[in-house]
Amino acid sequence: MMNAIAGLGTQVIMGSGTNLHTSGHAYRDELEEVLRLIKPQHFLPVHGEYAFLCAHAQLARDNGIQHTLVVRNGQMVGVGDRRNRAEYGTPTSLSVVGQAALTTFYNDGDKGTGSAEEMGLAMRQQLANDGIIIAAVDVQRPAQREPRDLTQDQEAPRLRGRVRLTTRAMWQASEAEFGGRGCDGKRLLRVLHAAAERAVCALPAHAPLGDVERAARGALAVAARNFNNRCPEVVVIAHEGLKAAAATAPVKQAPPLADAKAGAAKPAQQRRRGRPKSQAAKGPKEEKDGRARP
Repeated sequence: MMNAIAGLGTQVIMGSGTNLHTSGHAYRDELEEVLRLIKPQHFLPVHGEYAFLCAHAQLARDNGIQHTLVVRNGQMVGVGDRRNRAEYGTPTSLSVVGQAALTTFYNDGDKGTGSAEEMGLAMRQQLANDGIIIAAVDVQRPAQREPRDLTQDQEAPRLRGRVRLTTRAMWQASEAEFGGRGCDGKRLLRVLHAAAERAVCALPAHAPLGDVERAARGALAVAARNFNNRCPEVVVIAHEGLKAAAATAPVKQAPPLADAKAGAAKPAQQRRRGRPKSQAAKGPKEEKDGRARP
């Protein structure tokens, strides 16, 4: 951001007096002291952000150095042979003469280093600006019917789909526009959901899953662009519904009749042995004399 502002010709204010930044580099008075001691005829600041280089060049001009130049990465500087005893340099003796083809490498912490393509910076920027839409389509196919079974007034069966949506980093309207209900009152999700369902239901019943994903992806991209003029990344995953999966699942065949009879045969049951009859309990025998005998 600072480089872009300085590139427009504006002045970037820096220093300890502004309480904006603390640096380990040399301070302004130290840089001025170096310039006064060396007294260069030409000054070319290097190693730093573009805004810092512009500030360093301005510091050199403030200290009487007329010929200064600020270059960007890859620019080649030429120095002309225009010196004599009376004139030590002219404004044209230090100029940019060409541009070298450089490849900028980016460091993502300890995760890796590479070019913009290798680090996926364009995709990251698109996701940050336009967001992403992820859709899961549960395809429900109607029962197959023969063409002769259809009357003239009936159309060929169409697909049905249950669409589930998830969005991230998508633009949403302000709360004031929808009466303080927060976000956009789920208007964006309703628009996307309706567009995806219309695209799926317009396909024939025998459409493969690849066609379902392409149709839903295109419909979601168009709906998002019409809604908020953005081009989000759209990911669609289509799969067969539960009813269709059950209809196409292999059916187990019944075993042959002979095997069924053999498997159904049971071993002969053993006869239950009856319990011996219990003798009735007899009372104690009585002696002739009337006393009980054990």
